[in-house]
Amino acid sequence: MKKQDLVNLVMHNARISKKDATIAVDTVFEAIISAVSMGEKVQISRFGTFKSKEMKSYDRPSLDDAGKWIHVEERTRPIFKASSSFVDRLNQDEE
Repeated sequence: MKKQDLVNLVMHNARISKKDATIAVDTVFEAIISAVSMGEKVQISRFGTFKSKEMKSYDRPSLDDAGKWIHVEERTRPIFKASSSFVDRLNQDEE
């Protein structure tokens, strides 16, 4: 599913204009990104949790040049953990 598919789904289910659906979807995404970038945890009931994690810098071997090492800088990564009801729904649909 692409963002436009999600916008169309919101538009039809909420019976709102495409413009309003786009604003709604963009607002939700921006709110999540903004909160996580400020170090907050975003918990959405029955969906999951978004948070950030500090990754320490490290050195790793180069994949294409034997004997060389690459330094990977410290960075912050987004993390998503699905809720148990989300996981249950995925497993239910597989049966």
